[in-house]
Amino acid sequence: MTVALVIVTVLEVLLVVVVLAAHLKLLDRRLKQLTSRLGHIAFGVNAVEWQTHGIGPNVLRLNAALNDVAGALPPLVDKAGRAAGA
Repeated sequence: MTVALVIVTVLEVLLVVVVLAAHLKLLDRRLKQLTSRLGHIAFGVNAVEWQTHGIGPNVLRLNAALNDVAGALPPLVDKAGRAAGA
């Protein structure tokens, strides 16, 4: 009886090891796929960054020009109101 229990225990341990190895192999394959996809995403993000690197300074210049325009508008509105009333 003891020999049978030892054999069954060894078989169960082998089954657990085989199932664990199979799951680890599947996990390895999925992680490699994920690595490939993340590499493509990183390449795309770098391309977008390179293509848009000049936007920041241009936006700052545009905002400064728009602030100048906004500062010049109130006197023009007053003149237009006086001209329309006259």
